[in-house]
Amino acid sequence: ARLLSGVETVLELTRFEEHLPGAELLLTGEGRLDEQTFHGKLIGGVVAAARRHHVPVVALCGALLLPPERIAALGLIAAFSIQMQPCSLDEALKATARNLEHCAFHVFRLWRADA
Repeated sequence: ARLLSGVETVLELTRFEEHLPGAELLLTGEGRLDEQTFHGKLIGGVVAAARRHHVPVVALCGALLLPPERIAALGLIAAFSIQMQPCSLDEALKATARNLEHCAFHVFRLWRADA
């Protein structure tokens, strides 16, 4: 047996790095980007793997509490909150799929603006 972190286990079980060659952009999600993000959340492993394959990473999240310099320190090219308006957590959870779709649409439009 060997001891693995949760991040390593998830990346290994999903064979995550096998999907990175040839990718132009990686979108990842996180409920909340804050200082806790720097202490073992999955996004750190995702960003590290993407970096090894020279794939830029954008995070979409429910709550974005990091200033730009911390977003860059995490290794992200950008991060966006998917929330479209102030609301309760319950309302935010109910609207997650719709809000995520809308935010991803805008990110991809921006990403492809120069294409």
